[in-house]
Amino acid sequence: MIVPPFAGVTLFAFEDRLEFIATYWYREFVGLGRCKVSEAQVGDDMRPLFDALMGDQEVWVVVQWRRFDDGREEAINIEYISPDATEAEARRAFDRHNSFLNMSKKELQDLSGCFEASYEDLAYLENRFTTFPAPGPASN
Repeated sequence: MIVPPFAGVTLFAFEDRLEFIATYWYREFVGLGRCKVSEAQVGDDMRPLFDALMGDQEVWVVVQWRRFDDGREEAINIEYISPDATEAEARRAFDRHNSFLNMSKKELQDLSGCFEASYEDLAYLENRFTTFPAPGPASN
């Protein structure tokens, strides 16, 4: 089978099928900060419970997000830490997220062997370490 090159997609071979999956260049970031509970981004169905548990105090927030090559950003993981947590506890949560982002492909493959990896998990693993060809010579 000959598959012509397409921008923004990768051909994945699974045991039972071939599939094109959209791929975009992105970088992943982790940030640590504080916000008021009323400003926290939680689902509408969770808002009453979240507000009842936390009040309107300030909480520590660890956010992991992607910044795509086209400039858009997407939060992929938000962890709210108890208002009673110390800065040291918040920094430990931040370090956990950071160490995950710094895992090698081998480490992630080993980790995915510990559970039944979903389609999205496998796509994440494959897309995260995609290499792109070097740009050609510059034209004058």
